[in-house]
Amino acid sequence: MAEDPYRVLGVDRDADSAELRQAYLAQLRENHPDLRPGDAAAEERTRQLNQAWERIGRREPDPGASTRLDPARPRPAPPAYSHHQRDFRTAFTTATLRIALVVLALGLVLITLGR
Repeated sequence: MAEDPYRVLGVDRDADSAELRQAYLAQLRENHPDLRPGDAAAEERTRQLNQAWERIGRREPDPGASTRLDPARPRPAPPAYSHHQRDFRTAFTTATLRIALVVLALGLVLITLGR
């Protein structure tokens, strides 16, 4: 894009993110192709607005989104389980096995008594 994005949005270079967003949305409302069907100038203006917004409107990108969009950037390692979480998982597994054994033993007792 050869044109200055601040000029396209109609804001000063020292505008904060709220002003940038407000100017972008106001210009977009005026020039959106859905509101002006068949108007090639409105389509071109919307394209310029979107390019300007992509260049300067998103100064602080979402860290989660940047990792999804940039395949060259390494993904962070998943967090390791803390010892509390490991203990809980072990206790849960142990309790589940104990319950299964009790149910099995109870079933064997009932089968034996039923004869």
